[in-house]
Amino acid sequence: MQNLLVHLPQIEREHTIEAVKRLYLQRLRHGNIIIQGPVSALTEEVILTQAIVDAVDFAYRELPERMSAFQARLQRYEHLLRRLHLSDAAVEEIATHRHAAARILGWSSVALLLSLPAAVGWLHWRLPTRLVEAGAARFIDPHKRKAQAPHARMLAGLVIYGAFFALYAGCAYRWLGLPFAGWYALALPVTGSVGHYYLKEFARLTGSARTASVLLRAPLAKRRVLRLRAALLRDIESIRTAYRSTLKPGYILATAAGD
Repeated sequence: MQNLLVHLPQIEREHTIEAVKRLYLQRLRHGNIIIQGPVSALTEEVILTQAIVDAVDFAYRELPERMSAFQARLQRYEHLLRRLHLSDAAVEEIATHRHAAARILGWSSVALLLSLPAAVGWLHWRLPTRLVEAGAARFIDPHKRKAQAPHARMLAGLVIYGAFFALYAGCAYRWLGLPFAGWYALALPVTGSVGHYYLKEFARLTGSARTASVLLRAPLAKRRVLRLRAALLRDIESIRTAYRSTLKPGYILATAAGD
């Protein structure tokens, strides 16, 4: 466990380290020369994060002027993201995908089109879903929660969803007649599924819609964000090259492994 702890040299550098990790960890994974051999995803992230921490510590110590310029640029970049209500993940998508604007506009269109059926499904199935969760929890042995939870939810769902489905269809038949009740009954499972997956993907859908609005309203801001991000990545690459030149072969791997 001690070998898998990330050691921060100074707590005030944590923000810079997190920013570098957010901007560069995926690239470090793809161009990995640190880890040789199969390791778990968690172990890989811990080792690469420690490599980032060591490189940032080196830059603060040996390249203070370059780190000062990097931090100033990072502040401008993060301020612009906050002002535009954009995440770095959205900017990454814009920067790395050729047709990012079309993809984002597509996701926002999907969010808009599915909002009404999702709302209908959520309103119909919210109460039975809560009852299923409550009913399943009541009959699950706390010591066997993992094993029993799926079966308990399935059995409770068959009873509770079936009862509510029959209730909804019966009310529609009584008040609006057979043709409407038939179509209504067929739509219930569909809108329920749409509502379920819409909620699961809601953050992604709303993020796409927000990004699309920025792309349409502020193309100059988009170019400025991309320029700042590209400059930050060049800074990181430059510092990484300088840091690697100071290391002996196998140093990072040996340090990460605790040798």
